[in-house]
Amino acid sequence: MLFGADMTSLDIFAPANKLGDFHITDIYNVVEINNINEVGGRKKSDDVVIVSIDQLGREETLNVINTVSDMHPTAIGLDFPFEDPEPFGQEVLNTILFNDLIVSANKVDPKSYEVIPLSFYEVMYDDINTGFVNIDAANTWNVIRTFHPYVLGRNGDTIPNMALALARMARPDLAQTLIARNRSVEVIDFVSREIRIIPHERLSEAGIEQYINGKVVLIGDTAYTPDIRITPLKDLMAGVQIHAYAVQTILGASYIDMWPTWRIWLIALVCSLIFLVILQLAKQYLKDSGNWFVRFSQFILMILLVLWGCYIFSVYHAYADFTIVISMLVFSSLAFDLAYFLIGVSKKIFDIIIKYIQK
Repeated sequence: MLFGADMTSLDIFAPANKLGDFHITDIYNVVEINNINEVGGRKKSDDVVIVSIDQLGREETLNVINTVSDMHPTAIGLDFPFEDPEPFGQEVLNTILFNDLIVSANKVDPKSYEVIPLSFYEVMYDDINTGFVNIDAANTWNVIRTFHPYVLGRNGDTIPNMALALARMARPDLAQTLIARNRSVEVIDFVSREIRIIPHERLSEAGIEQYINGKVVLIGDTAYTPDIRITPLKDLMAGVQIHAYAVQTILGASYIDMWPTWRIWLIALVCSLIFLVILQLAKQYLKDSGNWFVRFSQFILMILLVLWGCYIFSVYHAYADFTIVISMLVFSSLAFDLAYFLIGVSKKIFDIIIKYIQK
């Protein structure tokens, strides 16, 4: 079933509609998840896993990093800071400096494009593998849909996102594919795969290594953290989960391409012309029932556009943001209603003037 039973449910608008940051493309994600769930649910990622360290002290966190490292991942992303060198400064340095698989988190100033270290060792040693973790949102109420793979620093150097830095370490060929796309912004694929979360307490369980061996592992807080963000899905996610989905987008080569603006505008113009023809025919032949027919046609066209967008996303893994088209359908009808109103008013005024002159 292409569009799923939940196409008629209000949950296709959640949670974005509650917070004033809604895109029609958010519907596509939720509908696609509903479709996938109907046939068994999303498969777990074969490329990325998260180890959660919720409410864990820094000494125990160091033990988690070493334990994960012994399970032979392809890369380890530390999505949390070691701000203070005391009291485990030397232990931290031993763990970080001598592990080539580790990528540490920093930030990039959005105005100066200078790197902002988050951990004390990034200030002391400039050869640490790092990636920035700036979430692409003006505030915590924004829906997170995209990420910047890299930015150019003030000196022309390329500063990678943590997702790209981890992909370079794990699969340089797939990282190069991302770079070759030459996009300043990439859409995060939240739909194709689900990221497994392993609580740190389970690392000692027998057989847990199979979920870590050969994968990119991100370590961070998933529940007890203020870094909770809104996604196009119904789920709220911690920042580390969003970074994991960005890594999955790269390693799964599951890129979502936006339809170009010119194509959307062309469709908008064609749909508006079709609708205007319907409107004219309805006013000419249906008379009193014409307005009802026009509104019904308008509604059907809007539904068809959303269904078409869902189809394009499901089959071609592309976003066709028909917001412009739907807006033009609405305003073209409004424009004609206004025009007929003005014509009617003008005719009345003209008739009054003619009668006055004739007297």
